Amino acid sequence: AIYHVQDTSLFHIDIKSQKISGLLENIQQILKNVLKISAIIPNNMCISNADFVTKAFLNISITPITISIFAILFVTINKWPQKSDKLKKHKTVKILSIFHNRMFWCNRLIMAMLLMIMFANQKINETLFTLIYCIPIGQTRVLEVQGDIVCWQSWQVAVIIYIAVSVLPQCVVFILGPGLLEKKMISYYHFLLALFLPLPFISYWVIKIIFTKDKHLNKDQKGCKGDKDKQFCNIILDETYKAFSTDKVPYYLCWGGCIELRRLALVIFSLYVPNPITKLLLMISVCGLALMALLHISPYTDQTSQRAAIFSLFAQCITGFINLNFAILNLTDAN
Repeated sequence: AIYHVQDTSLFHIDIKSQKISGLLENIQQILKNVLKISAIIPNNMCISNADFVTKAFLNISITPITISIFAILFVTINKWPQKSDKLKKHKTVKILSIFHNRMFWCNRLIMAMLLMIMFANQKINETLFTLIYCIPIGQTRVLEVQGDIVCWQSWQVAVIIYIAVSVLPQCVVFILGPGLLEKKMISYYHFLLALFLPLPFISYWVIKIIFTKDKHLNKDQKGCKGDKDKQFCNIILDETYKAFSTDKVPYYLCWGGCIELRRLALVIFSLYVPNPITKLLLMISVCGLALMALLHISPYTDQTSQRAAIFSLFAQCITGFINLNFAILNLTDAN
């Protein structure tokens, strides 16, 4: 549901005609009332005397900082010595209770990190791509959202490098990583680290897939070694892999990564295609191709999830066509 709301918001277009704009708002309000959907999307932080770039960096820094705190807590709780060997036998029950509580918090922290990455990805990517979107003004190029900022400063170069190294390849992590984790070819911390620095890990995974034969996959037990590691791996697989079937695709291809790839394409088209009609046609094509692949492959193991995904993509296509009609009407009205 969160993915659907986030993706549908990208189909929004600016309507100059007040008549058409008012009609579109009325339709959106009717749909919200019928579907009982209320999406709260916070705006930039209210910081006095701060420009768009400062507010944007502060906004997107919240998620990495929070995930870093969760990661520190996870390592601290997971690696903290229990000193169980110094306790007597009559304290066995207490030891097991402490271990259970520790595992409970470690499991919750891993799940929280995964969910934050998955749900916050689109907003962070959208902000990063906005920060490098420049338009020509005379002989110079300026930032599209704030015309007094000249483009290609050092911070923009850093953003471009980060996008190339982390943002663009991250969907490949969701495509390759879960299958490799399920086959015990990588560890759970290997997968989590790859979400933050995908490019080097993806290169290593591709080499491993090419040079590792299927009959040797289960002999490498480095991935999920011990009860704790197996439990952590299962949590990650529950969120990223076990909901999808691999009957029609190789083990190292996960449909969850295809979802992330589609969402990344929607963000890029929504930001970088200035013509609203062309933009909507491209976005509808992306959703249409994803819908056809979904119907052909049937990647979900649960039929309810399969039907929900089909409905979501179909609804996005309908939303795109509705906005496309309004874009055409707006162009006609302007002429």
